Formats: sequence, C-alpha cells, structure tokens
Amino acid sequence: MKGIVDWWGRNPVAGNLLMLACLVVGFMSYLRMDKEFFPPGGDDAITISASWPGASPTDVESQVTVRVEEAVADVNGVDWVRSQSGEGFAWVNLSVMPGVDMQQLETEVRTKVEAITGLPPTVERVQVQRQVGRDWSMIMSIHGNVDERVLRETAKRVRDEIALMPGGVNTIYFGARAPEVSIELSETAMQRFGLTFDQVANAIRESSMNAGGGAVRTDEGDFQIQVRNLADNQRDFERIVVRQTPDGGVITVADVATVIDGFQDVDMYTRMNGEPAVMLALQTPDTFNINETAKAVHKYIEEELRPSLPPGTDFTIVYDQSEDYKSLVGILFSNALQGFFLIFLLLLLTLHPKVAVWSTLGVITAFAGSFIILPYVNVSLNFMTVFGFLLVLGIMVDDAIIVGEAIYERVEQGLSGVDSAIMATQLVLKPLIASVFTTMIAFSPLMFLDGSVRQFTQAISIVIMSTLFFSLVETLIILPAHLAHVHILEPSKTFIGRLMTAQRACANAVVWFAENVHGPLVRAAARLRWLTLTIFLTIFVLMIGVMASGRIKQTFMPEVEGDFLIASIQLPRTTPFGRMEEVAAQLDRARLALEAE
Repeated sequence: MKGIVDWWGRNPVAGNLLMLACLVVGFMSYLRMDKEFFPPGGDDAITISASWPGASPTDVESQVTVRVEEAVADVNGVDWVRSQSGEGFAWVNLSVMPGVDMQQLETEVRTKVEAITGLPPTVERVQVQRQVGRDWSMIMSIHGNVDERVLRETAKRVRDEIALMPGGVNTIYFGARAPEVSIELSETAMQRFGLTFDQVANAIRESSMNAGGGAVRTDEGDFQIQVRNLADNQRDFERIVVRQTPDGGVITVADVATVIDGFQDVDMYTRMNGEPAVMLALQTPDTFNINETAKAVHKYIEEELRPSLPPGTDFTIVYDQSEDYKSLVGILFSNALQGFFLIFLLLLLTLHPKVAVWSTLGVITAFAGSFIILPYVNVSLNFMTVFGFLLVLGIMVDDAIIVGEAIYERVEQGLSGVDSAIMATQLVLKPLIASVFTTMIAFSPLMFLDGSVRQFTQAISIVIMSTLFFSLVETLIILPAHLAHVHILEPSKTFIGRLMTAQRACANAVVWFAENVHGPLVRAAARLRWLTLTIFLTIFVLMIGVMASGRIKQTFMPEVEGDFLIASIQLPRTTPFGRMEEVAAQLDRARLALEAE
C-alpha cells in the first residue's frame, strides 16, 4: 500500500485525471439514477382472493376461506396466515419468512389453490399474486356534477394516456363503480314468442363469446383465425339472436327483454370538493424517475387534458410527491454545501489555505465518487440515501483532515516537497485505513437485515460504505500530490498575508488549548485510570437504565406531521347507505366551515 501512495504522490497528473473522472462520471451517474421518495421494494407476502357474488360472509368463510387456508396450511416458508371474509369476497394473506424464494413459493401456492375441489360453482376463479408494495407518487381527481359514466370514461382515458408516459405504467383509477349490463326479461314477451328463461340465457351465453378458429398456413406464414363476438354494451346484447322464426325472421334479446347499460349495484360515495369524483393514483414502477414523470404529467394536464375535459368537469392534483422530493434533495445539497463551507473555514483558520481548498475538494470528490457505484447496486436517490449522505458527511471529513494536518505538520517542521508529503501520508496510513474499515464493518449489518425493513437500511449501508471508500482513495492517492508543494506563508500587508496572520492566531489558540487544557486532562485520566473507568461505567449503566425504563422513546421511524388530515367515522353494519351519505355531507360542511376560518 505504501508503494501505491508513493507512485500516485509522484504522479500528480494521474491524480488530477482520477479526480476529474470521479467528478464527471459521478455527475453523469447522478443524472441516470432512479429518483423516488421512498426506497423501492415489495412486501414479503402472497395474496389469495376469491369472488362469490351474492354470498353472505358466513357462507364465504365456511365454503371458500377455510378451504383455501387448509390447502396452504402445509406450505413451507409461510410465517403466518391472515384471512378476511365479506359479502361476496374472500381474502387470504400469507406472510413469508425471510430468505424464502418468493417466485418458487408463489408457484407452489398457486398449484395448491388450483387443486382445491368442491368450491361452489358460482365462485369466480381464485386469484394468487405476490403482494408488491408500490408508493403513490401522485394522486389526482376528476370531479364535477355530471353523469357517473362521463367521470368514469374520462378517468379511464386519462389513465390510459398517463400509462404511456415514462413511469406512468402502473397508474390506476378508483372510486368508480364497475360497469354492468343487466338484462330484465319480460315474462309476457317470452310467452308471446314461446321462449323460456333458459333458452334466452343459453342464447346469450353461446353468442356472446370470443373463440379461436384454428390457423391458416400460407407461404407468408401462419395466420390465426378468431371469432370476436363478445358483447360488452347495451346495443351488442340487444342484437343477440335468440331464435329464428319459420318465415325467416329473428327474435332478438331486445324483443323479449330490457337491456340496461349501467353499473354494479354497490354502495359507493366518492367526492372531491363536494362534487362526485373519480380518483387516479400514479403508482411507482420498478424503475422510476420522479422528476421526469412529474414533468411529463404536468405538461399533459395543462396542454392536452384541461382543454379536452367534458363540460362541467374539473381536474385537480390532490397530492404531488415530486414537491416533497425536491424539498428532500434541497435539504441534501444545502446541508452538503454548509458542510463543505464549514470544512473549508475550519481548515483555513487552523492549517493552510491550500490545505483547506484541496481537502474540501477531496470531500466533494468522494461524494461524487459514491454516485458512480449506486446505480449499479440498484440504489435510488430517495430519502434513505439522503439520510445516509448526511450521516457520512461528518465521518468522511476526518480522513482529509488527518492527512492534511499530517502533511502541514511536517511543513511547519521545515520538511516540504513530494517526499515529505508521501512520508506524512504513509505515517498515518494504517490508522486511517483501520478507522475507515471499522466504520464500514459497523454499518455493514444493515445490508443483511431480514424482512421489508431491509429496503430502508440497505441503502444507508451502501451509501456510507461507498462514500468512505472513495474518501479513502482521495485522501491516500490524490490529496498527497496536491499538498506536496505547500509552504508556510509569511505575514504581509496583502490579503493572503493578513489571512495567514489570523490563521496563525487561531492555530496558536488551538495549540494552547491542547497543551494547557486537553493534555493535562488526558494525563490525569491516564494516571487515575480506575476512577476514569468507574465514571464512564457509571454513565453507561445510567444510560442503559434510562432506556430500559422507557424514558427515552424508541421507534424505527420518527413521528412527523403528515400532509393530510383524515377523519374516520365508523357506523354500524346495518346503517342504511342514505344515512352514510348524510354523515358524509355533514362532514363536508364541517370542512367548508374550517376552510372559511
């Protein structure tokens, strides 16, 4: 290692090129990094859901939920099972143990579920899917006193158009009833034509479908033949032929029934500013650039969507996480600039202007160098990586200060030049490497925590370790060549001369404090070592007691004020939906009164 320090110290051009490469490549890596507010990652769970229209919660539990739980009871790797049964649906959630292969487990669970026999015939196909935790980057609303179909179709169109933008593929809309076509048969009309209910139902079932018709082989390739006749609106169903008459005529569904193109008969209440609304949410994909996506969505809303909105409707952005992200990045860079300035000021007042300049640039280089690694280890720029950068800022400064002070100390002794700078760096080489690696080892366990918490702690560990690595490279390889020609500046009437006079006064004050306060205190502590040990053990035991007593609150995430005020009102299950609407309207009036204040 000493030979590496010696070679780089005698080749300053190579050091300058390496420093420039770290800055340029680091900046380019920063531009291509995924940028999101929360770290990406999926929850370790598998969800099983089933739909049984019209069934009571008791029947769903006894005939669907229990059978699903029994089918997956012997699956290895499941930590616990939680289920919920409601009117017309069943939901089973499997929490997975750490370290289990999620893809293999999902395949095994799907095989077990598909092998279940004896389910009620009207139960729709049971769905098995891995639970993926996706953050809502943007919440939007289309609202207005217009027909429900207008809101739903507009929301669907907006969803489809946003899905084509970068990062918008997982956009969803909710708060709207699903469309449903209902057919009300007329008993009088069926008697007139001599039809039964089963005949009409079979005609609809056999006609409204998509079917494959094989393939045609040609010299240009194979072409698939498909029959697409699936009815999905009122007109399609009305045209379905039920029977042909002897005189060549036809009896259609419209002749014996009333077809209603409406929505599912479910209770749903969604309002935005007191108006009926449909909500949209932009969910983060696996790779995401929040700034790029937000810019594209805002441009689309202002230039394309608002001019084409149906009359009587409006579009509102309820929440935009990109604003929080910009504030987060602003905190990172503002704190970094403050830290760089304080480092420069401290070194300027205690050592030498050249030491201050090159040490500060070295810290910036280490920061830029860490960005080179992050994109290749799937670490995005989010609030946890920002926390890691802020945490490591105070740690990595020590490396540059140790090397800079060691070189300047030899300059004050009359030893300068390349050989002196290399010798000074080699003298602090072992303790410097030891301190950096012990810090890396201390933070490395955060990379291997189990469960969903790892997506938060892993980023911190990688940021700290990569930054410390580049800090070590900069201080041992690049910095000695920059400080090889430092020499003591004599006081003069120039600006630099006055600055050196002030620097000499500050440096003498530090030396006086070290010789007259800190030195005697350390010698006394070493002489009275048993008393020193007793004092520190006493303080340590007191701190353990304070934590064990609960006086110091312990939590993984701090409690901070959110951006939303949520009011939740629970009513008995038997409460009519009209009463719920009255309570919601009363709550909305309270909101208006609060806004007026």
